[in-house]
Formats: sequence, C-alpha cells, structure tokens
Amino acid sequence: NGMLAMWGFSIISWLVVSLFYIIHGEAPPSKLLSPFNVAQRQQQIGKPWLEAYDCPTPIKPSVNIIAQSYYIDEAKTVIDQSLFQKNLNLMQPIQSFLRFVGNSSVDYLSSNPPFLPAAECTLQWLNHWAKGKAMLGRVNKQGDDHRGWCIAAMMTSFLLIRDEPRLNQTTVKFVGEWLHTVARTNIAYFIKSGHVWNNHLTWTSLIALEASVVANDRMLFADGLRYARYTISTIQANGSVAYEIRRHVRAAHFF
Repeated sequence: NGMLAMWGFSIISWLVVSLFYIIHGEAPPSKLLSPFNVAQRQQQIGKPWLEAYDCPTPIKPSVNIIAQSYYIDEAKTVIDQSLFQKNLNLMQPIQSFLRFVGNSSVDYLSSNPPFLPAAECTLQWLNHWAKGKAMLGRVNKQGDDHRGWCIAAMMTSFLLIRDEPRLNQTTVKFVGEWLHTVARTNIAYFIKSGHVWNNHLTWTSLIALEASVVANDRMLFADGLRYARYTISTIQANGSVAYEIRRHVRAAHFF
C-alpha cells in the first residue's frame, strides 16, 4: 500500500537521520543528503512498469485548514465519534491528495528502469498545490497538527522523486521552496502555540529534518536534531513516553 509505505519511509527517515548524528556527533556534509537511496532501492526491488499510466487532474489546493478537534476530555482519551467523523470529512481532500502522491511516488520507487511518468505525475500534483499556495492560509490548532502530518508525508514523496534527472528542474526547485515554506510555517505555529512537547514534537523533528534536506537549510537541520534529542530523552526505561502516560488507555500508542 503506497500510503503505508510513505508513512513508513517518513518515520524511518527521522530515525536514521536523527539517531546517526546524535550518536556520532558528526557534522553533516555541505549538502544535506536525503535518507532515501532511491537508485539503490530501485535496483533491489524495482520491476519494469508494463501498464498504461494515467495521471489525473490534480485535486484543488487546500489553502485553509480548519480542522475539528474530537477529544472531549482534558486527558485527550475519549473521542466523540460524531466530531471525529466531521474531522475526517473536513480533511478528506487533503487525504485524497496524500494518497495519490504517496502511491505515485512509490510507483516510481518500485520501478526499474525508473518509470519517469510516475515521477512526473507526482511532481505535477505537488506543483499544482505549490502554485495555489496550499496550506498557507488560515489554520486553527487542530488544522496545524494536520498540516504538520501532511507536509511530512508530502516531503517524503518529494524526496523519493526529486533526484530523477529528467524532471523539470525549475519545477523541482519551485516545489521544494513551497514545501520548505509550509514546513517552517508549521513549525513556527507549533512553537508559538505553546504546544506540549509530547509526540507532536517528534513530528516537528521529522518535519524540520525533512525540510532541511529539501532546502539544504542547515539551521533547520540543527533545530530538528535538537527536537529529536529532546523527544528521545523522554523515552523511559520501560519504553513509555512520560507525557503520553496521562492519556491512559491511549498511551498504548506511544510505547
């Protein structure tokens, strides 16, 4: 499943990049490298693409992200199902976008020889949202959480196709700048909002590290490592995360 693969790549990239530099304490190279060696992976698992490939018209950009909070208790353990469904409905356009670019970028990753139409289609969809300044309009707190999760997934898809040399490099640069802007906007909102430094900081670390690779932003890379060091330090000996224990039964998601 392309979406599952995409999220898996996101988490693995955070672990690989952050843990390597935390443990070894080595300065990164002058150009920050993607954690994905796409060419090597294509050699290992790729297969010739033998089917017709259709790239549909991209979904209309979601400029504003006004999401619906659905927890109804202070500890954030009880979900109101009607509010949860309302939030799913509000986020459906973004989820549809993520599902498509996730699948198309993994189609490219899984091809050998590299299947250019899959990479071009991924870039076309991302470029459509970049031109529309997607996710840079009005947001609320729940919406910013979604923006963070979504931009992490989009950057993962982008990094899977970015180094395809046959892509339009002007478009690649433009999309990279948009992703970097959205990521920095999300991080600034997170810090300014006074959000508890719980699992959301882990996502912020991933977003900072991926965006730093996308734009070769060394200051953001340093921020990402700082967030990663902190969030890793909160893991207790039994594998639990202190800030999440208060969520009772839902704390099981953070062991």
